[in-house]
Amino acid sequence: MHTPYVKLSPNLVSVSWAFCDDNLSLQCTNASPNMKFLFRKIIRDEHNYFRSLLSRGALLPEKSIRLTNMYRLKYSCFLEKEAMNLSSCSTKTMKEGRGVVKYIYQPKHGKVKPLNQPCFCVGNPTAEKNMLKSLVESWYTEGANALKSTNFFTNGFIARRDFYSVGKTIEDTQKIRRFFQVAFANLTQVGCAFDTCNTTIKLVCRYYAGSDANFLSLVKKEGNGRCVGQPLFKAGVPCIYNNQCSTYHNSSCSSFQYLCCDDHRCTPYENYVRNSGSKSGPVLMLQAIGVFSLLWI
Repeated sequence: MHTPYVKLSPNLVSVSWAFCDDNLSLQCTNASPNMKFLFRKIIRDEHNYFRSLLSRGALLPEKSIRLTNMYRLKYSCFLEKEAMNLSSCSTKTMKEGRGVVKYIYQPKHGKVKPLNQPCFCVGNPTAEKNMLKSLVESWYTEGANALKSTNFFTNGFIARRDFYSVGKTIEDTQKIRRFFQVAFANLTQVGCAFDTCNTTIKLVCRYYAGSDANFLSLVKKEGNGRCVGQPLFKAGVPCIYNNQCSTYHNSSCSSFQYLCCDDHRCTPYENYVRNSGSKSGPVLMLQAIGVFSLLWI
């Protein structure tokens, strides 16, 4: 149990938090009716698992590269609500916005089952968990692999637009776009939502880079969370002490994860151990006919 470090004003409670338990943020009200506690937890924990791998250098082509000031994501009910507006089936064309990742799932045969009755889209609870895990994993691993043919890893990790054209296919370009979004070291929050649209499922995740104190003023401001044109992350020693986390004021370190927190909620000994589960996730992802896109203003 952690003690809040700041007294939150009433208008901030629903969107930014430094409470005793991170899981409190997974209990959203007035948010997406399709999302549930388990989905939110998987999305948050999988992001942080792969951000921890990034920080330790385990996900990069050159294993000796380690990263400093990589921040851990917390789940935001506010961003979930923003994502819900973009994931609605009635939204014919998604309004371009910085910090958005979209996934469209279409089964090979027939209509999809509504996501809340009772499974994500594939018919059983184990499969839905594995599919979400595989989905988030692909956003990190596929983009990193697609960038191997560039000088991204040897030239300051600058996220440049010209990298979008290095791939041989549109899919390669979108893998890089997604990686530039989810691997941005300064990100602190994520929220996702989805809708069942007859023959497809539309999943949208929104991201935020900034401290809790500035959340309301910055979340919709142009430029916030934008990583193109600047370093995606920085080489250095991953944090094990609080004073090694310097991007945001009052940051702390989860030393077992080598991730920073933008408030005092991190403790030195907390860790997330990923349970890979069954092998149905990767298989399902291979069967999915999907398109991803990262949208910028």
